[in-house]
Amino acid sequence: MQTIAALPTESVAPLTPEVLAKLAHLEALIAAKGAVLVAYSGGVDSALIAAAGVRALGAWNGAGHGALGVLADSSTLARHELHLARATADAIGLPVEELTYSEFDNPDWAANDGTRCYHCKKDLAVALNALAPRLGLGRDQIAFGITTSDLGDHRPGIQATQEEGAWHPLVEAELSKLEVRALARHLGLPVWDKPATPCLSSRVQYGEHITADTLHRIEQAEEAVRGLGFRVFRVRHHDRLARIEVPRDELERALSLREALVSALKAVGYTYVTLDLVGFRSGAMNEALVHDGAKA
Repeated sequence: MQTIAALPTESVAPLTPEVLAKLAHLEALIAAKGAVLVAYSGGVDSALIAAAGVRALGAWNGAGHGALGVLADSSTLARHELHLARATADAIGLPVEELTYSEFDNPDWAANDGTRCYHCKKDLAVALNALAPRLGLGRDQIAFGITTSDLGDHRPGIQATQEEGAWHPLVEAELSKLEVRALARHLGLPVWDKPATPCLSSRVQYGEHITADTLHRIEQAEEAVRGLGFRVFRVRHHDRLARIEVPRDELERALSLREALVSALKAVGYTYVTLDLVGFRSGAMNEALVHDGAKA
């Protein structure tokens, strides 16, 4: 079995008194709400909100008090991520409702232009807004895991959640991504060093219509790469071409596994397999938007 290294230590902020004070502030903000409905994905951001919610309020009691997660089991969620999210919720002590729906019901999302994430988050926020009143909750008690580090990136999904009146408690507590990881490690959350894992559709080049077969191929391809011991990576989908991104310090190892990577990705339906020599970077598909002069 291959050893999988943890994320570099520089991806976690020092656990200073100031950072711990932000955790106390986050818990106080949640406590003041009386209840919190977490848009829960199993990633470190939503997991920290969930853990803070359980600490501040206790688990959801079914009568309008406590912390409750809603996990969107949608077309773009890899099965690997679904199972991990469930296990993480159990570790936190977070009750979770699963919301099943398909982004393919929205043709604007499937068109996959530069606003794809807007339509995805809009649909999710609308669904949560419909659920909240049945639980006796308001829109301002629906929490999304947005950090201060997300605010400067191309994130049209943030706008969508704002339009629907969602709450961003990590931003209100002035927590960055690195500070979130530090606090998640401090609280013993199993996902404190989990690589960011956006939905499968984020791997598809803008302008290429998204299909269920495309998402299935990407999921199979990434399972194959993960099986070879890579933890931080992406398989970017460009029609018949798969572009693999790994961190720069793993490029040499990826080249040494060239035959295995090519064989695995061709087996799931790609004609061409490439290794991106620039290395892994989050949001790489957004580079095309900037190059084409689209609004970011």
